[in-house]
Amino acid sequence: NVKSAATSRGNTYAVKKDGSLWAWGDNKYGQLGNGTISSYDKTSFKIIKQNGKLNPEKIMDDVSSVSAGKEHVLAIKKDGSLWAWGNNEYGQLGDGTQTSRLKPIKIMDDVVSASCYDSSPSVSLSVKKDGTLWRWGLYVDISGSSPQIYKTPEKISENVKSTYSGLSYVTEDGSLFLLQDNYLIDRDGKTWHRYDFSKKARDVAFASIEGDPEIGR
Repeated sequence: NVKSAATSRGNTYAVKKDGSLWAWGDNKYGQLGNGTISSYDKTSFKIIKQNGKLNPEKIMDDVSSVSAGKEHVLAIKKDGSLWAWGNNEYGQLGDGTQTSRLKPIKIMDDVVSASCYDSSPSVSLSVKKDGTLWRWGLYVDISGSSPQIYKTPEKISENVKSTYSGLSYVTEDGSLFLLQDNYLIDRDGKTWHRYDFSKKARDVAFASIEGDPEIGR
């Protein structure tokens, strides 16, 4: 009876058809959302208290979708409200603080799409019903300058349909835009450099490619 699922490094989240959200795996930063956290010795990095879960645990109800980052999670409820929990070192939860949350906390309303990057602990994106795109967390702008922390959602674009991986989004006309540290390779093999989200492609073959791909060089 699972409707959808999301995974990250050490965690899995599943939304059942009845709208219940279930989680299991690592809980170092409270990313399970069950109100507990695992404790680690700062010198040896050995687990002092393990609150991770080997079996699925119910976290919340009335969920329509979930996105899993490396250390934080975003969930959209059926009423369009966006909820976040887990690590908040760089403001990636979007609640105006840098305090990690062990349980889901409401961030904003009227959300239709949300994503966070599972290879980075610090980025989040959401799209609202009116087509506006919002970002928060640790981002590098188009110039590749020093990263900046956004502790609350900041509007950055309009006419957006959906977002993926916390680093890219698709507009209403089907164009793909890229944010921050990733690459795009189109069907012709042309590679666009990271940080350049002024570029767009309509026939996309691959997106969010990590590292420095040789294809198209």
